[in-house]
Amino acid sequence: MITYNTNTFSSLIDETSFCLGEVNRLSFMTGAIFPLIPHHDKSLLLKYITCKLIADASAFDVELCSSIIKVFLDDKNLLENPSNLRESLLTIVKELDILSDESIVVKAALLHHSIVSSTIITNNKYQIADILSVFYLYKSHRLPLPYFYIDSSFINNEKLILGDVNNYILLFLSLLCESAKKHLVHLEKVIELKSEILSIVSKFINRPQSGKIIDFIFSTPIFTAEEMSKALELTRGQVIRHLHVLEGCGIIKGDDKQRKRTFYFKRLLNMCFE
Repeated sequence: MITYNTNTFSSLIDETSFCLGEVNRLSFMTGAIFPLIPHHDKSLLLKYITCKLIADASAFDVELCSSIIKVFLDDKNLLENPSNLRESLLTIVKELDILSDESIVVKAALLHHSIVSSTIITNNKYQIADILSVFYLYKSHRLPLPYFYIDSSFINNEKLILGDVNNYILLFLSLLCESAKKHLVHLEKVIELKSEILSIVSKFINRPQSGKIIDFIFSTPIFTAEEMSKALELTRGQVIRHLHVLEGCGIIKGDDKQRKRTFYFKRLLNMCFE
């Protein structure tokens, strides 16, 4: 079992936990379901969404870890020895269960360290470690959504990995804390956008209906009239009038279909992929 001393970085544990708590708080204020910081790779976003659906129906166990790896790393040559990989993941997950009284962020750091120091997991180990750490934080209720991006590839240092684990935990927590702060900056921009859009729409649609409409397009930035009607319990006529307002103000843009048009909240979507 790995030995470490959390007293050496207790203040960083507190700061990281606080920043993740703020990410939770501001995420619920925005209501947005998309990544908290931009992703250039749209296919990566789809993988996060797919894995969220899997994770919501499962505990953080070896089955979930295996499923996430398969979704993110769909290279058929990657899993050369699935049984060895499964055994390694099982050992890692069991070690987390033993640390029942430890801080969640420290356990995420130890999970990350176990993966990158594994002799079984050899390919894409940093990406696997980043993704599984994020989903562990999500399943431990430290993240509101698993769309939290970290990149630890710069830790590719054998002396650090095989050396004092306290130094590794310290570096990972610093990375996690810095990423959380970047998320907070992005979330503040989303909150500003939401306030701006609400101010515009409220001139044409009375509250509280305008607020409900804004909440809907932030949580569902790609939608149809039927989906809006069902979500807000509005008649088709009411929805058409509201969509006319949103399009007229340049807030949403519909496709060119004559029937069953799809509408896009472009400004929010652009924030995800800018």
